[in-house]
Amino acid sequence: MKGNFENIRKSLQDYISNSNVSLSSLSRDLGYSKSTISAFLSGTYRGDNGRLATRIEQYLNKIQKRGRSLYIPVVETEAYKYIQEALSMTEVEGIMSLIVGDNGIGKTVAIKDYAEEHESILIESDPGDTPISILKTIAAKLGLSAVGRLQAIRDQIIESAPSRLLIVDEAENLPIKSLNFLRRIFDKSRLALALVGGPDIRGMFRSMRSDHKYLWRRIEMHVELPAMNEEDADKIMKACGIKITDSAKEMLVSISQGNTSILVKLLKMCYKLITRNGYNSVSESVVKIARKLLLV
Repeated sequence: MKGNFENIRKSLQDYISNSNVSLSSLSRDLGYSKSTISAFLSGTYRGDNGRLATRIEQYLNKIQKRGRSLYIPVVETEAYKYIQEALSMTEVEGIMSLIVGDNGIGKTVAIKDYAEEHESILIESDPGDTPISILKTIAAKLGLSAVGRLQAIRDQIIESAPSRLLIVDEAENLPIKSLNFLRRIFDKSRLALALVGGPDIRGMFRSMRSDHKYLWRRIEMHVELPAMNEEDADKIMKACGIKITDSAKEMLVSISQGNTSILVKLLKMCYKLITRNGYNSVSESVVKIARKLLLV
């Protein structure tokens, strides 16, 4: 059985090496912690190795057998690394930060990876969220009853919140009143606070310099996330595991214009096209068809 563990360990290491998948993403897919997967890979895991090895083997078989649907694992792009570093600094320093990046560069995936690994409190806001809905969500994440009026729930959070990081994704959806409640929680509790948003949040916070200075002045770190560069794009194309001609790669990068989401959609459509037509690689002509089908 030990030899089988070694084979599975090597297969997993090869998969990680060849696909550029992040360990955080992999551990999430497997349903185990990052430290557990690391321990298994190094041969130091003291838990049920048989059960974990079986789960890994099933996972690798599933990846290998995927048919017409292309699976692309999470790749640690520059934006991904920026987000991880910014969130870590926010948590360690106990500050309030603003992290801004264009839509489609992978913010949410990177945030979820960080939140899972560090047990952060992650709130994904939606248009129309009110202060009471946001506070109830935070209270539920903290295991609080969230009973009573708005101020009562706020006070429960302030009194009970541990020294952790609160991450608010899509923060541009929140009205000023909701942001103000979050500011007061940050001021009075042990929570660090990271507000993450897309392009709209830039103008929103610029207006705060004059209209809502009390909010603007709480921001101690402002991070602008980079767009996908050519190295990032190459990693993603490599991770998808299909053959792509050099000219097709150049075209994919050009069409994507630094947007990770667009590149991933193009790759998935290209894969469907070559699978359906029996081609052995993605060519320029395939990319052109994929572009038309996706209207990008």
